[in-house]
Amino acid sequence: MKRNKLVKKPLPCSIFDIQGLQDWLDGMALQGLFLERLSYHNDRAFFRRGEPRPVRYRLDPVGEHWNDVERKENYAQMGWEFVDAIPRTFYLFSCDDPEVPELHSDPATLSYALKTLVRRQRQDNMLLVLAPTTLLAFLLLANWNEFCANLLLWEHPFQPLVILFLVGLLLALAVYGMYQVIRLNKLRRTLDDGLPLQAGRRHWRPNLPYLAIFLPVTLLINLLSSLAMNYVAMEFLDLDLSALSHPWPGLAQMETAPLPALRPEHYSYMTVNRSPAVPVQEHYTDRGAGFGKPLLKVWYYQAASPSAARRLYHLKRKELEKDLKHYNDTSNSSESITGLTPFVPMEYPGLDVLETASYRYSGLDGWALALRRGNDVLLVRCAGSAPLERGLALLLDALGEEEVL
Repeated sequence: MKRNKLVKKPLPCSIFDIQGLQDWLDGMALQGLFLERLSYHNDRAFFRRGEPRPVRYRLDPVGEHWNDVERKENYAQMGWEFVDAIPRTFYLFSCDDPEVPELHSDPATLSYALKTLVRRQRQDNMLLVLAPTTLLAFLLLANWNEFCANLLLWEHPFQPLVILFLVGLLLALAVYGMYQVIRLNKLRRTLDDGLPLQAGRRHWRPNLPYLAIFLPVTLLINLLSSLAMNYVAMEFLDLDLSALSHPWPGLAQMETAPLPALRPEHYSYMTVNRSPAVPVQEHYTDRGAGFGKPLLKVWYYQAASPSAARRLYHLKRKELEKDLKHYNDTSNSSESITGLTPFVPMEYPGLDVLETASYRYSGLDGWALALRRGNDVLLVRCAGSAPLERGLALLLDALGEEEVL
């Protein structure tokens, strides 16, 4: 014998519209549809078919205990049959005997029952918002320098968008939770005044199924996260010194004596990028191939304002220092160095800030510097080439005397 297939209907009102949901379920019974269960996510109801008859459905707020067996037994003795439950929110009871009294004949009794539900909803909403907010805050603090640098440089332009999207989503959850608590408190005040509950306006269209909301949002978060992690705005190019904003010296210019053997074992590349806060971003690497070959790395940024330059200098100098410490502590990397000294400040005419450090790279003497002048920020790593004094003079000569933006 073929089983009677359940009829699925979307809920036309919020589960917190107690009177509206009760009226709707009562109306379904008059059409021969009797509630079998509610979906876990409370956006659909499943009905079994039968002969139309009047049935009363009533929502009873869940108390301190989720599975209140004693309450169900007491209501059953009164003539109310347990149908289903909305998790941590309401029990659903039904009765087809019009002589059986209401579950809560006194509005004040139902108001008292709602008090626990309001407190639980407030706690659940706080947990729903605080848990992801704490995780997001932890991730931001753990990568704060990287995040701030990305806001300035837009090297990963989707990263701030993902953060803003998640913050907006958390705010939306918080507002939605507050709205539900406000609705429940409004119901309590109505009952405290001894007034009967009124059904709210039904949706002009059925509620969207849970999956129709959850899946797109989840996919959007995953897509944006993937873009934030994998998309790099910087453009990688073959090194062309003529395309740079300043005639920075290459290894050939940094050498104190010509090295004819340098070119056959030589390679170089550059990256460029721009953002509103830092319109000029250039990084180039010029190096000899193999162990013991000279190395030159230059990072140049021209910020749109002195304040942006100061912030960028702090972030990038910290980043360079961190990388050098990592290379100093790692022996199995092609960038391994030894004998690293801490960055120390130096006084130099015309520069706002100058800090330098020294090290050994593949048996060669090396140095690093970070300087800021007005809107210009310059960081350099050099090994096996010109000493610091000569290299600094060449770099400052290339930086020139033109006014900053």
